[in-house]
Amino acid sequence: TLYVPPLPHAASLSALQDTISRLRAPDGCPWDREQTHRSLRSDLLEETYEVLAAIDAEDPAALSEELGDLLMNIALQVQIATEAGDFRFADVIGQIDAKLKRRHPHVFGGLQVSGTEEVLRNWEAIKAQERAAKGQAHRSRLEGVPVALPALARAQALADRAARGTEAALDFEALWARVGEAAAQIRRADDPQTREERLGDLLFALADAARALGLDAESALRRRCDRFIAMSTDHRQF
Repeated sequence: TLYVPPLPHAASLSALQDTISRLRAPDGCPWDREQTHRSLRSDLLEETYEVLAAIDAEDPAALSEELGDLLMNIALQVQIATEAGDFRFADVIGQIDAKLKRRHPHVFGGLQVSGTEEVLRNWEAIKAQERAAKGQAHRSRLEGVPVALPALARAQALADRAARGTEAALDFEALWARVGEAAAQIRRADDPQTREERLGDLLFALADAARALGLDAESALRRRCDRFIAMSTDHRQF
């Protein structure tokens, strides 16, 4: 049996909690003491995108650092909630641990599954059961997609939710036909509002096509932007 020694206190989650608590103390850092859940919102989003940038760069050292920055923001959010008496870190960890075990009965229970598609169907069914147990009304599968997602990522997430369990999920001919029709309608549009609507149709159709191809539309466009910048020695010429 391989023995893995425990992490030293300085590299533990409890050490980070202690550091954040000290920063929020009456004699701590003025900036940290002033923060609220809402004031940290933009920082949380920025740190998340920096994690994505490190992933795209395939830079493990940068990814480790950026994940640490993201974890710091999460720890600060939890500390603010703890001070308000809302919840503690143990509550956050306990909830996600219980959720993972509950939604993976094929791992932590005796359920047998045939593959990923069945896992996803079970996941959605279990989520529906959880909502019912809380007395929440039945929701469309599309309602769980965060409104705050970047538009292209949100479009693909919506398309993915809508396509689950349908025969048309991988009908590539129909998908490309919709892309072509949306592009043609932009050319035929004769006023700005209609052109904007048809452009939205085209972008959504492309996001749906990316879903069917197993690609990430948001990541693809982000990489294209990076290539555009790299190809330009003087951005003003564009």
